[in-house]
Amino acid sequence: FVLAMSKFKRQKYDDCIEICTELLKKNEYDQATWLLKCRALTMKNYIDDLEIDEEGVADILMDDNAMATAPRPGTSFS
Repeated sequence: FVLAMSKFKRQKYDDCIEICTELLKKNEYDQATWLLKCRALTMKNYIDDLEIDEEGVADILMDDNAMATAPRPGTSFS
């Protein structure tokens, strides 16, 4: 279990998950190992929400809400 904790702290989540899986084959009721494995799986698949919210250059240039600079033909009052 100490080795799995060490791998988790060094952000080697795949190794940590493998070690936890082996430990759980021996004792499937070990709650600490289950917690560490779940935490490693969560950190491995973690997506930063800030990266999703950022607009890229293409999003700014291809804005759908842009106003036209000239009126459409046949729509003016004069």
